[in-house]
Amino acid sequence: MQAEGTIRQLAMQARAKHGESVEQIAEARRNTPRGALLLAACVGFLPGKLV
Repeated sequence: MQAEGTIRQLAMQARAKHGESVEQIAEARRNTPRGALLLAACVGFLPGKLV
């Protein structure tokens, strides 16, 4: 039973950390839209070059 509680606690911490990471990425995107556009362009361009 104790292991189950520990696993649940770790899962909750992982979910919280994931939410924080997503929020940080969204905030950075809002603060630097040019960087986001550049990244999107590169992500679209590179696979097109490879194909």
